[in-house]
Amino acid sequence: MSALLRNTQGCWTCRVRRKKCDGARPSCSTCQSLSITCYGYGLKPDWIDRGEKEKAMIDSFKQVVKRTSRKKAVAKPSQASAQLSTIAPKGSTGSSSSPRSHGYEPDHGSSMDERMKTLQGGLLFEQPRKDHHDNLVLFPISAQESASLMHYLDNVFPLQYPMYRASVLEGGRGWLLAPMFRIKPLYHATLAISSYHRRKIFFTGQGSEWKIHLRAATNMQERYFRDNLVDYGLSKGAGAILRGNRNFSVDDGPTVMEEIVIYKFFTGVIIWLDIVSSITAGEAPHLLPYHFRDISSTSPWVRLEEIMGCQNQVMLQIGRIAALYEHKTQSLQKGYLVNTSIEETVRDISREIESCLTQTALRGLGFSIGTNTSPVPKSLITSNSTTLVTHMFALMACIYLHLVIYGFQNLELLEPTTYKAMETLRTRFPAHLLPAIVCPLYVIGSVATQEEDRLFFRQVFASPPLLDPLFEHRTKVLTALEEAWRKREARNDFTWGDSLEMVDDLLLL
Repeated sequence: MSALLRNTQGCWTCRVRRKKCDGARPSCSTCQSLSITCYGYGLKPDWIDRGEKEKAMIDSFKQVVKRTSRKKAVAKPSQASAQLSTIAPKGSTGSSSSPRSHGYEPDHGSSMDERMKTLQGGLLFEQPRKDHHDNLVLFPISAQESASLMHYLDNVFPLQYPMYRASVLEGGRGWLLAPMFRIKPLYHATLAISSYHRRKIFFTGQGSEWKIHLRAATNMQERYFRDNLVDYGLSKGAGAILRGNRNFSVDDGPTVMEEIVIYKFFTGVIIWLDIVSSITAGEAPHLLPYHFRDISSTSPWVRLEEIMGCQNQVMLQIGRIAALYEHKTQSLQKGYLVNTSIEETVRDISREIESCLTQTALRGLGFSIGTNTSPVPKSLITSNSTTLVTHMFALMACIYLHLVIYGFQNLELLEPTTYKAMETLRTRFPAHLLPAIVCPLYVIGSVATQEEDRLFFRQVFASPPLLDPLFEHRTKVLTALEEAWRKREARNDFTWGDSLEMVDDLLLL
């Protein structure tokens, strides 16, 4: 293979595909012309492992290249004869015989037989059919791609968002297809992650690359919030509704409804990830200034319980606790004493959490109120999944607040809370909902003192449904818990900050 095609200075996508890269930034022209994701020039992506993950990603690139070639062939059927002469083009990109000028980018990494097979399957032998049925075809998509997309919708998406239930009035999960086909990186990421899962390859989440992407997402969302959704790409009708200028009406039609559903979901996901990541980062959520406006109102557009299972008011308090920890840490570093404003914030958060716990108890779940630990007849327990998940996050918030204020000291103050949490987990919480409470499991598990309680967490994190090939990072959560238990017993001065060092690169999902 020509040395020009082994460009070690090119983008990561061209390097693994062994293609010539023009080095354009932020994304190269080669990737743009083929509609594949350009992974840039920075740190090496986690999927480049010289193994199955890399092979799966290269396969997904090839699928997209074939699909792009077919779309170009449909647009320019009269140039089919010219494409035959460009199977092995000259090295000069400025030549008139450049493959891009003919609407087809040959795959130099494939053999001649594979390239001819691509031509036969995607260009030449489909042209006569296109002439007769051009008005019947929206766009060509391979059987493998369609299988990967359906696998994602049917299997992977429910694993990522186990608590999400699409409303029939909002069109079910159909709205997912719209951004997939409109946003190229999302489409390619969907194919890749689906391929990983189908091959039973771990989606690692190793390292800290996820932090870069999450910060980019929160920065973008912050700008949209600050500018009142200007430049969000919304239609005039959807923008007016989401800004609160008017209500949705049947005259708005399905397009406006689709935009609203997409906005609600992705905004909710970003807020959720922002709050959860702030716990292990030891800092305030990036979008905290907008929480009271967007998720604390009586009728918010974004309802986190519809996405991740926990109601807004509890997640709001968890975000406040994370901010409190950052403020306390910075104050101590500067030599300041804890002031009355912090104490008042702690009391206010405690009142809000107790109110949430009381609400879940009154919804008929059979949870005890206050410190009463007497058993409740199972006949009183309902199967309200959202209330169950909210209750566990509220119990977690109680423990989290204690850890932020006292660290692992005075754990006897938490005994009523930890008892209720463990009793709920053992007797009332269904196994299929456990993936929705990975974060509470870690925080509650970190204060476990009884060996039987620790055994419970070992079993939960080492078996399905938490043990899933899509979420390899969950095995590291158990490792972090074991280390925290060991250091707690060895050191009396072990702090919450010390425990965060063990999970700094983990997203508790």
